[in-house]
Amino acid sequence: MLFRSMDWRNPSLTAIIDYHENRQGGLADNGKHRIHYAFPLSEEWKAWLKMDGEAMKQQDFAWFLEDRILEVSSPEAADANYEQQFGVKIATAAQLVELSRGLNVRVDSVVKNAVTLQTGEASIQFEETHTDAAGQPLKVPGLFMLNIAPFFMGDKVRIPVRLRYRVVGGKVMWFYNIYRPDLVITETVRAALFEAKRETELTAFEGTPEMAA
Repeated sequence: MLFRSMDWRNPSLTAIIDYHENRQGGLADNGKHRIHYAFPLSEEWKAWLKMDGEAMKQQDFAWFLEDRILEVSSPEAADANYEQQFGVKIATAAQLVELSRGLNVRVDSVVKNAVTLQTGEASIQFEETHTDAAGQPLKVPGLFMLNIAPFFMGDKVRIPVRLRYRVVGGKVMWFYNIYRPDLVITETVRAALFEAKRETELTAFEGTPEMAA
């Protein structure tokens, strides 16, 4: 029997050699003879996943990108569906570096509306505008593409990543979100499971096998 782990952060395949089919048939049913293969995640994948969703200061973000800029891919024609899906533009590697190294953000807050409620309390709405050092509206691409191999010595895949920023105390904090990293791992491991099933002619399951007797 073959089993695929459902934990995408620690993907693995397990083959149980002495898995039983029928206890009355006298077949081995101890479930103790197992072959376990843990998919080796690449260092690139682990580095991007580690900082996924983590806020970084301007300088820290610049250093991170400079170390990993070769893993960022320029947009291709096939990526147009991501731009439509997310409603944003895809950044090139050069644009990301420019943003991380030299972006100065001015934050201007103005009172948009002030209303006196029936209780006598005031409700004030502020409108916040972010501009660059020249006073022009700030334009930050909302997406970039990774082109990395999730597994060591494996095939590279293109992965969309959301790019976001937040102004805290007048300083820019950057963070990114990898889009559905679980799918990237799951699809690859599932394909390996079906390939192993075809080669070994064993029954395959998705899940964790029961404990050995």
